[in-house]
Amino acid sequence: MEEINKNKGFSHQIKKWLTIALILSVILEMFFFPSFVNFAGCIMTCITWFIYSKNFTDSRLIVRYPFAYIMFMSMFLYRYLPLFFTLIEGKPISYGFEMGAETFLYETILFLVSSLAFYMACKDYKKTVIKNNALQKFLYKIGFYNNYNAAVLWGLGFFGLAMRLLHFSTGQVEYGDAGGKFLSALQYLMYAPMCLLFPKLLGFPETNKKWVNIYVISIFVLNIASNSRQAIITPLATYALLFVLNMLRNKIDFLKLISPAKLIIGGLAIIYLLGVLSDLSLAMLATRTIRKDVSKGELFSETISIYQDEQQMQKLRNLSETVLEENGGESEAVSYKNGWDESYIDNFMVNRYANLRITDQILYYVDIVGWNSEMMQTDFYNRIFLILPTPVLTFFNIELSKEQMAFSRADLISSSPVRGRRVTSHVGDGLATFGIWYFPIQFILFYVLFKLLNCISIFNGSVTMYSAYGLMNLFSFLALFRNANGCLVDLGYILRGFWEGLFTYLVVLFVVKRISLFLKK
Repeated sequence: MEEINKNKGFSHQIKKWLTIALILSVILEMFFFPSFVNFAGCIMTCITWFIYSKNFTDSRLIVRYPFAYIMFMSMFLYRYLPLFFTLIEGKPISYGFEMGAETFLYETILFLVSSLAFYMACKDYKKTVIKNNALQKFLYKIGFYNNYNAAVLWGLGFFGLAMRLLHFSTGQVEYGDAGGKFLSALQYLMYAPMCLLFPKLLGFPETNKKWVNIYVISIFVLNIASNSRQAIITPLATYALLFVLNMLRNKIDFLKLISPAKLIIGGLAIIYLLGVLSDLSLAMLATRTIRKDVSKGELFSETISIYQDEQQMQKLRNLSETVLEENGGESEAVSYKNGWDESYIDNFMVNRYANLRITDQILYYVDIVGWNSEMMQTDFYNRIFLILPTPVLTFFNIELSKEQMAFSRADLISSSPVRGRRVTSHVGDGLATFGIWYFPIQFILFYVLFKLLNCISIFNGSVTMYSAYGLMNLFSFLALFRNANGCLVDLGYILRGFWEGLFTYLVVLFVVKRISLFLKK
């Protein structure tokens, strides 16, 4: 029987540090930015931390349901991080807000709903033996959880890398190109060899990690040429998530392995790395106007050239991401009456996953269009059909064009002429579409989504077995909750994304396994 180690020392220390940091942050917030709205933001952060720390920090929960847990952790961080990072940048938590009290209230309610859904989906984590459901048993029979050997993981990695290079050569995938979308969606497979850095997670023996490290560095450099900021985050975030899961799963006491001096040095190194990545992000944004007209090699060279030009980088730092996207304006937060503005946290990685100002902005427009908006409901129902592949829509004569509906939900609610650029928030979009009924609807969606994510691992008695598919997609699960297209993202993943991901993975796994067996003969 597997002994589940709670890592109480590590967990206790983390909770202690985060609690102290929260208390200090609330004191500083109220000292430097005293206002009712900022106090409401502090209350939201405290409630979020209290619920999370009291109910969802048991390492047994993380080890047994890691894939659902990572998505839930993103929900927690979305409400927890803004207070700290706005303070670091000398701004209040309500920086640029116009619907501050409503924003903090509804985000708190949504977190309560999310927490209940996660608890209901994972409440069996304390049991010694957890039973597998029908889907897990089926996936086990068809070999989904079989991780085979290192050669197969390398094969999957090179296949994903080939898809990345193919995407570089062909460019943007057009609507209706089912084959192109199928191949483009398999790029995540290039992260498969990273699992070999933590072989015990898959039950593999320890191996030489030299070539894996070289491979990871290579794909990081390659991703810079993609001009995608998420692409440069993915390998780093995947490594960090694998590291933490490996530590908890294999009962490694992190605090005993590292001295306080190394911890401080490591912390400073992380801060420095965040700065480097933030500057790379700015350089990428500055080259977006030419990325369709030059090769990936030229785009990479131009990005590095801008990054190395300190004077140009300083100018870019003084501009917001919205400005860099649309070529003009200052970075200070502006009134929503003057146009769309996502300026909140300067660091692009934190801003992407903890931008509460998006919720505030959407609620501003909800105040205009009203709850239960017929316009938002019609668009929502149309987009349910658009979850289906284009050939299916054509077969059933469903006259909806994905190309004509390339605008986002935020574009619609804000009457934006720009197509597909603006992101919406879960709670703002939900209230505009369903009114108060949004919260029970979102509860059901989150519950089903968490249950599906739990099927990516399987239980063998008291032992949790992870699929390689789940481990290489850890960062994707973290990104399942972020500002994008509201609860349509959840519904799309439940109806199509989850099943399509399993099917395509199994197809490629079958091919790679056969090639591996052939080469052995």
